[in-house]
Amino acid sequence: MLTTLLEKTADRTDWLRRLMACLWLIGLLRIFYHGDWLGHIALVGMLVYLLLAWPLCGRLNRIVTLVVSAIVVLVCALEQRWEAIEHGLMFSLIFTAFLPTLQLMRATLDIGPEFERSRTAFARMPPAQRDDAVVVGANVIGSVMTMGALTMLAPLLPPDADSATRRAMAQAALRGLALAIFWSPFTVAMALASSFWPSQPLWRIMAVGIVLSVLGVALAVLFSGGSLRRLLGALKGFRPLLVPLGGTILAVVLVASVSPFGTIQTIVLVVPFLCLLWILRHNRFELQRVVRTTYRNLDRLGNELLLFCAAVTLGRVLQESSLLHAALGHPWLTGLPISVLIAGVMLLGLGLALLGVHSVVIGTCVMLLVTPFQSSIADLVAIELMFYGWACASMLSLSALSVVLCSSLFEVSAPRLIYGRNIVYMAVLGVLLLLILLPGNAWLLSS
Repeated sequence: MLTTLLEKTADRTDWLRRLMACLWLIGLLRIFYHGDWLGHIALVGMLVYLLLAWPLCGRLNRIVTLVVSAIVVLVCALEQRWEAIEHGLMFSLIFTAFLPTLQLMRATLDIGPEFERSRTAFARMPPAQRDDAVVVGANVIGSVMTMGALTMLAPLLPPDADSATRRAMAQAALRGLALAIFWSPFTVAMALASSFWPSQPLWRIMAVGIVLSVLGVALAVLFSGGSLRRLLGALKGFRPLLVPLGGTILAVVLVASVSPFGTIQTIVLVVPFLCLLWILRHNRFELQRVVRTTYRNLDRLGNELLLFCAAVTLGRVLQESSLLHAALGHPWLTGLPISVLIAGVMLLGLGLALLGVHSVVIGTCVMLLVTPFQSSIADLVAIELMFYGWACASMLSLSALSVVLCSSLFEVSAPRLIYGRNIVYMAVLGVLLLLILLPGNAWLLSS
């Protein structure tokens, strides 16, 4: 029986890899050709992939998806707008090209010595500087590797570290990783933001995000008892990563600025070419290994794709909901001061995160809440509000993969990671962002 089960699982993963490889190719074609028939073929393929991946997805992700799906069906039944489900799923198709491209980029970066050099530099740092370096490292590495940053930083924890040290280092890693959401073009948050607000150029979103992220890193260092001088010393350890990460990000920003393609399309087109150049620069014989590693990881995208499809479909259904628009357009809500609206959206993101709501769902909710106030809340400010809610979930939600993975790698219970200094940190960061976003919003609306 066990042998039969293993054979079935192996067959399932192989089919998932083949199917996602085909979806990746179709996603590339759909950037240049917008035929409806090709989109519907891709939609059927994505649904089959999700169906096959369902047993392999995490239990919590399946529960979240079922709850979100129930809300979608309820809203569509009340308003008889079943076509909104298809609209949401069709919009989700872009992730079938985006997620495999990220896998290719991560597999490519693994063959270079840059990450190992930074890891060695980190290990040589004095213990007092390591928490500062963890924040920086999680932010820099997490901008591309996302959860891979945690797996790279966790082994650097001293084997004899006590529970307080483990908790402090794990919380520092979560802070740095969450702050990468504000500026990295390789996160799903940025992908959703650039798709929902296509009028905002990527360079502008990143420029504001980098400033806010730097302020957040400085605040995180001060929170852990560090100093800005030690922070500058920690930055030196990550110099080997500046060329590959900085070059990739710069290329994506430049192409997105001068081409008619959106952020996701630019990443899907540019990153494979950059990966090929990187492989040829280091060792052309590694090309086969990178392709093999990327292909093997294509069966592991079910968790992310499942949640994205559910949340994006929910967003599209609610976006087309007349009931929601009527509720958000109520005079008592539209008559509130802008400062109260912005602060309320930030508090909502923080509160939903503490209730265990997933980051994708929080991001979608924030997007919907700010939509009726486009004349009062600038698009760029709305994007930062979404990023703040997303960052809250990444750091404070029990459903966040970052929290679950960090808890396992650093051997600290998830509640001990959440309920403590990180709540205070996100609250203080929220106040700081509010003081920046309010005058920024007024300036953007007047310009």
